[in-house]
Amino acid sequence: SKAIGLEAQKYGAPADRIHLVYSGLNLDFMPELDAHESQEKRVFKMISVGRPHWKKGYTYALDACKLLKDSGFDFEYTIIGGADAIEYQYQVHDLGLGNEVRLLGQQSFETGQTMIKDVDLLLMPSVEEGIANVVLEAMALGTLILSTDCGGMNEVIANSENGFLVPIRDARAIVDEVLRIQQLPMVETLAIRKRARTKIVEQHSEE
Repeated sequence: SKAIGLEAQKYGAPADRIHLVYSGLNLDFMPELDAHESQEKRVFKMISVGRPHWKKGYTYALDACKLLKDSGFDFEYTIIGGADAIEYQYQVHDLGLGNEVRLLGQQSFETGQTMIKDVDLLLMPSVEEGIANVVLEAMALGTLILSTDCGGMNEVIANSENGFLVPIRDARAIVDEVLRIQQLPMVETLAIRKRARTKIVEQHSEE
């Protein structure tokens, strides 16, 4: 990412020696985009994928889940890769989120892709990132993205155009954006998903 290049310059890397090559995806797997079922009468489903490390910001996501539950919002949140993190288990228990949050172990690539495609929103609450591959994959699959504005994420996500960005370490901002996203008209969410796919094709193909 450009962000990593700027970081490298702080340690003496000359700017004219830095060349940016974005991560590339095999885009042959991209499914057809369709309009998701109306969200008004069903549970809003969110997912995160990643190792249980503090940089992933899951504590803030779980705090946001508590605020969502207190507001009466009907949701399910799954963290793939969080099953063995005892701190997350405690937090889910202490916040009373046992019915809303699932902590799963690592899944196969195929299973993960299917789960990402079947939710309403991929949430990436990270404190630090380069450009997260899981976000690129989700955009290619046509899943809406809500990410923190960390690292190089704003190099792929234009806020409210092809995804959504919030500040790091801000559970309240996550809540506000989730509630806003859930209320978006289907035609608008479909347009955002299409623009996300276009960004991946233009910037992140293997070619």
